[in-house]
Amino acid sequence: MDRDERGMSFELLEREQILVSYQGTAATQEQWDHYLDQLATLREVERVRFLVYADGSPPTPGIQRRIAGIAHGHDKWLVALVSPSTALRFVVSAFKLVNRSIRFFTPAELHDALSHIQCDSDERGAVQNALRRLQG
Repeated sequence: MDRDERGMSFELLEREQILVSYQGTAATQEQWDHYLDQLATLREVERVRFLVYADGSPPTPGIQRRIAGIAHGHDKWLVALVSPSTALRFVVSAFKLVNRSIRFFTPAELHDALSHIQCDSDERGAVQNALRRLQG
């Protein structure tokens, strides 16, 4: 887990193969680099699921390109992005060109987001606990 009081933090739930991330404010370049390094290590994993919860601003175009480069060819990666931000909704629509399994959800739709990434009841609990830890 990468932990910072602001910006981005994340945790890989290894047993569940779910990467849970939380972005509260704009992430630093160092946080993005650490997160992207983690994503790159998952390229060899066939089925990874992602819950991305973002209260912050969308990633810069450069970061978006780096994410797209890592995610390219991984349509089996299930991704749920949860945010109140309409700007992030737009970013998700652009990422659908790279990964058709990415979907956008509002915070009120967290249950639907967990269904999208195919979490069973035990996994839902693990993801929600991780998200609470990350939100600190």
